[in-house]
Amino acid sequence: MAALKQTVLLLALVAETTQQARAAVSAGDNTDAFATLCLLINAAQTAKMPEKATSKAEEILDFAAAINITLDGKEAVADLIANSDSDHGKLKSGSPQKTNCAGDAWTFCKKGATKLKGLSKNTEAQEWMTSQYTAAESKLIADTVQQIVETAQELEAQAAQAEDTTIAQDLTNALEGTEDQRNKLATAYASDNRQTTCGATAHERPGKAAGKSLAQDALCLCGKSTSQTEAKACGDLGTNAPTNSNADTTVQTDDWAKLKKACQATQSSKASTAGDIRAAIAVFSGKIAKAQGTGHNRRRVLGKLNGDGANGCDGSNSATAGGSCVYYGYEPAQPPAPIAWLTLLNQAADKIDKANQAAAKAYALEQQLISLNKTLASIATRTTTTSTTKVDTQPGTKQDKQQETGKQKECEKHTDKTEQQCKSLECDYDAENKKCKPKPGTEAAAAATGDESAGATTDKCGEAKTPEASAKVTGTKHEGKNAVCGSIILMEREKLRQLVALLFLL
Repeated sequence: MAALKQTVLLLALVAETTQQARAAVSAGDNTDAFATLCLLINAAQTAKMPEKATSKAEEILDFAAAINITLDGKEAVADLIANSDSDHGKLKSGSPQKTNCAGDAWTFCKKGATKLKGLSKNTEAQEWMTSQYTAAESKLIADTVQQIVETAQELEAQAAQAEDTTIAQDLTNALEGTEDQRNKLATAYASDNRQTTCGATAHERPGKAAGKSLAQDALCLCGKSTSQTEAKACGDLGTNAPTNSNADTTVQTDDWAKLKKACQATQSSKASTAGDIRAAIAVFSGKIAKAQGTGHNRRRVLGKLNGDGANGCDGSNSATAGGSCVYYGYEPAQPPAPIAWLTLLNQAADKIDKANQAAAKAYALEQQLISLNKTLASIATRTTTTSTTKVDTQPGTKQDKQQETGKQKECEKHTDKTEQQCKSLECDYDAENKKCKPKPGTEAAAAATGDESAGATTDKCGEAKTPEASAKVTGTKHEGKNAVCGSIILMEREKLRQLVALLFLL
């Protein structure tokens, strides 16, 4: 009888010990570990992408294409405009436009024709369409258009890299894993227990789901279930504390949402950079590098590991072996096993850096494109701004006054302009007549040089478009010249065609 009583007491003691081994972890055990994970969760949720920049590239390309087709003459422009909604085969047979707009060039020609078609009532556009450019002007136009096309192509490539959509996908996968992993987010995969899912620290291999996503690791640290009933394992999270009381295999997307919200409450900034992501990774890496267990031999563990870690991470509070943790695997003689979400975060950080660099390049290219557009407009309309033509002179000298006179005349030439256009030409704006006017002070300079500039008509050489017009310009002949103006040699039409053909070989 005494032996039977002793056996019953022994069985009761074993049962009690087993129950203690299965008891919940203590409140606050994983406060530090969860804080480390929150740094990563917040960084992934708030990663700042480059702002999408607006660009004038398409408008500038339209303008460049329009100027370009005028090099073939008025008849070519008319033919292209008439067939801008049709196809290349409709163009006049044997014409320069038929040759120069063949193949891939047809898209660019159509772009220019469509632009000019929409500017049929614009006086400047009509001037481009009827202009006969000098050889130097034609080459400048061709070179500038080519630079615009190449710059626009590079701008498009950089802008696309700045808008790398794969970054957001990397961050989402780091947070919540693949779609399949999201569908079975729990403290234990179906048919597995918590230890198999989160990690058995007695083995070298990582837990089956350890490191698959930040969400999974958060549940391994903080998640409740029948095997781990402590809601405050990761600290007092208030209304964001996990509430699942079912089996480990119960999908816990609601508890993950609460844990994510708990992390957001500790967030220190609204937007994180690539540097913030890497800093959070560094904190995490330092955390799991620290040895745990009474034998100081359990590494790459996140969360509190009790005793020697023989039975961690099973969610229990055994003083000798349990713990609610994540085990990423540790083999001293082998490289560390990869952590999926860590790889994705590093990858996203690198992509964010590249995207920011691309955005900066795109901005610089945009400014270059705007500058080239101004240059092209200046050549095509034979107008220049003071910023590109004025040379340094002594104030009050004859040369300085002559430059101011030129500026006054230049401003007066620009009619039907907007205030912004006049400003870009370094002129004031006459709102009543919607045209440019000289800035105050230039009128006086013009008056002061009136008599001095009389008879000096060599500035008319630039306005002469034909050899006949050049011959009619009067004034002082330059030494070694038999006329006031040197002859203006016009590029032959065949050479113009060749130049345009070369232009399209971009």
